[in-house]
Amino acid sequence: MPWIILFPALAVACYTDLKTRKIRNWLTIPLLVAALAWNAWWGGMPVIEALGSGVAVAGFGLMTGMVGMGDLKLLLGVGAWLGLDKLWRFYFWFVLARLVGAVAVRLRACGWSPKAALAGMGTELVMEAQGMPYAGLERYRYPGAFAVAGAVAALFLQEAV
Repeated sequence: MPWIILFPALAVACYTDLKTRKIRNWLTIPLLVAALAWNAWWGGMPVIEALGSGVAVAGFGLMTGMVGMGDLKLLLGVGAWLGLDKLWRFYFWFVLARLVGAVAVRLRACGWSPKAALAGMGTELVMEAQGMPYAGLERYRYPGAFAVAGAVAALFLQEAV
């Protein structure tokens, strides 16, 4: 698998997601098209499998509600590169990276105080249970490209060992 294409694309995605909170179409769409073209011409896997794995990865992100639309398109492109045989390992690393990132962002927003972070979570849960929106959630937003990049890096390290 050509990791040499995925890593620069993910680095750009992380940068743009951090700076603008968006992952642009000029990055995600060519990533998907390149994966499909690679698999069609160089026979990495059948194109339908590449497209199916992309849809499966993006569907997982959509189903869990953990990603925005730019992240979703990035997942579609990454999934098309990975193939079906790596999906479960990708899911595992993606969820783990999302969890670690979310905890780190929450702790940072609360001055690195676990007590304050837990108290804030309690307030949010009570307000959500009462149907009241909590306006302070924006400070806990975590750029999704970092979770995708972390999951791909973990897969790369698994295959390198």
